[in-house]
Amino acid sequence: MMFKPGDKVKFLNEKGGGIVTEVISPGLVKVAIEDGFEIPTMVSELVKVEDKEIGSKFFTEHFEMSTRSKVQPEREAAEIEKFQPLLHREQVKPTPAGIYMAFLPHNQKWLITGLIDIYILNHTSYTILYNYFLAEEDGQYSGMDCDIVPPETTVYLQTIDRNEISSWNQGIFQVLFHRESPDKVMLPASTSFDIRETRFLKEDNFVETNMLQGKVLLINLIDLAKQNKITPRYKDQKTGTHEPLVRSSAVYREPALIDQYKTSHSEAEVDLHIEELLETTSGLDPESILKIQLDHFSRCLESAISNQYRKVIFIHGVGNGTLKSELKMILDRYEGVSHTLASMARYGVGAIEVQILHT
Repeated sequence: MMFKPGDKVKFLNEKGGGIVTEVISPGLVKVAIEDGFEIPTMVSELVKVEDKEIGSKFFTEHFEMSTRSKVQPEREAAEIEKFQPLLHREQVKPTPAGIYMAFLPHNQKWLITGLIDIYILNHTSYTILYNYFLAEEDGQYSGMDCDIVPPETTVYLQTIDRNEISSWNQGIFQVLFHRESPDKVMLPASTSFDIRETRFLKEDNFVETNMLQGKVLLINLIDLAKQNKITPRYKDQKTGTHEPLVRSSAVYREPALIDQYKTSHSEAEVDLHIEELLETTSGLDPESILKIQLDHFSRCLESAISNQYRKVIFIHGVGNGTLKSELKMILDRYEGVSHTLASMARYGVGAIEVQILHT
């Protein structure tokens, strides 16, 4: 049901009601209640009071007078605010900093039915410039949206029917990060996403987040903690001249990612357990966690190849075998590498040994 400012409503799951004062998004409105407070409320939790006599059961004359001044003029659907600040709900565990895609069902009682609002969430302290593409059936991509987003801001993209999910579950997301006078410069990011349609059919996949009101299917596009940064050169306070952080005749470069896992000359050991990669997994579903693990694996492998490593042990653990299977599929596509089960005496069946052949 669509609401507009001035509509009288009652709550489905609680006593009382109020008057709609603002349309925040197609799935969320503000409702002024009798004590004068305005409460963000999902439209799925409201019912419009159509008849004036019926409405009198829920509203007093005093309430109508006290809230009338709060009602804003009706806005067209095209005028709904695209940008809104993240909520930062204190009663929900904080979500790690990053860029997220969120699918918010209108019907919060039956999460696998009804319309869905799609959002991009900039949960970082950076202003971002993003570019968003969706995959087409012919293998091409369509540019859907690009914009500049302030820090800690949600971007409303579109409201879709359930039968449109297949048009929105695959694509590419690119972003540039900006902040005045940063200690380190964040490198641009680009990531692809492929969300299985079956995930929309299981209510357990929808979670509470401190960023939006209501349960959402949350997809981690970019984990800020894992995003590469460039350390700028420092300025000598006495001479006023700029000096590189490392004095060398060679061009300075950031240490290779694989170097932090180095165990001996040209060998490394990388633990892919998610607790080794993130401080917290709050708000992340299994598919997002797997994506983070695979992304880290690919970047470490590329770094090892580029930096002339000969052997890398990747510890994946036992679990349900999904991560191990995905690693093998990726390695089978690489030329110049071979892989085998790592030492069972040391790792059991929880690690893969990758040999890199340099010509």
